[in-house]
Amino acid sequence: MSEMRLSVVLQAIDRISRPMANAQRAVQRFNRASGLDRAAAGNAGQKIGNATNQLGRFAGKMALLGGAGGFLFKTQFLDVASAFERYQTILKTTEGSNEAAQKSMAWVNDFAAKTPFQLDEVVASFVKLRTRGLDPTSGLLTTLGDTAAAMGKSVDQAVEAVADAMTGEFERLKELGITSRTQGNKTMFEYVKNGETIRKVVDRRNKAMIVSTVQAIWNDQYAGAMDDL
Repeated sequence: MSEMRLSVVLQAIDRISRPMANAQRAVQRFNRASGLDRAAAGNAGQKIGNATNQLGRFAGKMALLGGAGGFLFKTQFLDVASAFERYQTILKTTEGSNEAAQKSMAWVNDFAAKTPFQLDEVVASFVKLRTRGLDPTSGLLTTLGDTAAAMGKSVDQAVEAVADAMTGEFERLKELGITSRTQGNKTMFEYVKNGETIRKVVDRRNKAMIVSTVQAIWNDQYAGAMDDL
């Protein structure tokens, strides 16, 4: 467990330091390419470089400091590492083995790092989809994340909406841009794109068809919304 915590701490520091280093290089490229205010650009690059170097020493200092410094290190890094351990335990129960849990944890962590959603809600959504027999890594969780981002909802709301739809309950889809009409075993989904109403018909007894159709509609409406946000 201690090795995992150290790994998480180093990942956190790396995530902060890499963008700062990139910014420093960008300032240097700008400085070389333009003749505009070279002194100011060089000064900015130097300040970014100093900050990046100081960050590399941050973890060691915080580990040695008591009081507020130690508290900051604990809350910002060690508590995050503990949360990772807890999430991996949850995923182990869902996935059935440590190896599968670690693989899923890596996927969830990467997904959360590239999206506007917090790690805990991504883990919860991942687990809910898995327990319903759905594969989050197939593109489904990306679709749900885009939908939530576009509509100002939590990713959990999108997960619950598609989970309800699997059982023939379509009410929650309304909040995410899809209306429905059911007659017998057929359900017609309707959504609006560029002012045009588009309709899709599904067999309400076919869970896979419902999920794939809802996913296709949301991709058509909201693909890329997380990146925009």
